Amino acid sequence: MVRVGQILNLHKMVIGDVNIVSGQYNVDVRVVDVQTGAVEATEGAQWARGSSYRELMRNLATRLMAKINTPAATGGATTPAQTTPTSVVTLFDHLHVFPEDLGEFPSAPSNVIATINRNAHHGYNDWRIPTVEELALMRANSSRLGLRSGTYMTSDGTRNGIVRLVTTGKTVAAKEAERMAAEAAQEAAADAEKGRLAPFLNNIEMVFVQGNGTIRDFNIGKYEVTQGLWQAVMGDNSRGGDNYPVVRVTLNDVQEFLRKLNAITGKNYSLPTSAQWEYAARGGNRSQGFEYSGSNNVDDVAWYTGNSSGRSHQVGTKQANELGIHDMSGNVREWCSDIQGYNRVARGGSWSNSAENCRVSSRVVYGGPSTSLSDLGFRLVLP
Repeated sequence: MVRVGQILNLHKMVIGDVNIVSGQYNVDVRVVDVQTGAVEATEGAQWARGSSYRELMRNLATRLMAKINTPAATGGATTPAQTTPTSVVTLFDHLHVFPEDLGEFPSAPSNVIATINRNAHHGYNDWRIPTVEELALMRANSSRLGLRSGTYMTSDGTRNGIVRLVTTGKTVAAKEAERMAAEAAQEAAADAEKGRLAPFLNNIEMVFVQGNGTIRDFNIGKYEVTQGLWQAVMGDNSRGGDNYPVVRVTLNDVQEFLRKLNAITGKNYSLPTSAQWEYAARGGNRSQGFEYSGSNNVDDVAWYTGNSSGRSHQVGTKQANELGIHDMSGNVREWCSDIQGYNRVARGGSWSNSAENCRVSSRVVYGGPSTSLSDLGFRLVLP
């Protein structure tokens, strides 16, 4: 035990023995100077069965303390200090061996090993009992390691004996360097991604729509909200290409997006009402009365079942309407802010709809704010 104290760099240890003589339990404790092995103070007492063993030990500790006048007599008040790393031996480039034996133990000294790891002795913090296979490698290098001829403890074999610790891990310094390098790489990647997405956030194109007396002036997105803008705000890049309309977003998702976008920009973006949406889709005060948003020919202005090849397309690739707004017929349906009981309103038709359902008068209701579809996105408005 004194050797363990030396390895842990303790100053003093309290060591005790219990001997049974003629049915009497004789308890002896002593304070030992770890570095010299000298016994500085001793105390003893008899313990009777049925009495408090804890109280007996407390009294002995108090008497020892009075003798040496140091907190070390309480056993454990001295904190193990960092040891200066000596010579860790590395076998076969991966097995690092503690430079000396801890001593002989009836079972794994878990507390001792935990203390050694907590203080990162010799630069490592994952010392452990070796396996049988690892001990065989150590035995093959006995002279180099200074192994004794006795029985050594293993984690998967002999559970008692001499303890020599090993590790296959990296030093604490190496782990910290790797962690810092990984964090730096992640930060660099995040900064690069922010730089790539900045144009989406900084260039949200809005179109001014002059009101008509019933509807006040407002601004509406020139394009449907894209995946690039969604990712710039939400960090979610699982929904498609940068310039494609974001889809599979519930109304709850959209509200969270708007909250974050407004916090970033200091503006007050929202969803259009159904009335705002239709007024803008028809061309506002420049309306020419088209059946679809910008034309009577659906192929000019809309991605729908007749030309979409069963998927959405990049925004703005079809002709704009009278106000310069794209994709208000087809591509993806768009959430509006209107509530009809439990239902929510969407407008505009989509790549999966017929031409008839892409007319500016077309509307659909969905059962609740948790609806999420591959042809359903949204568009922004500003007051």
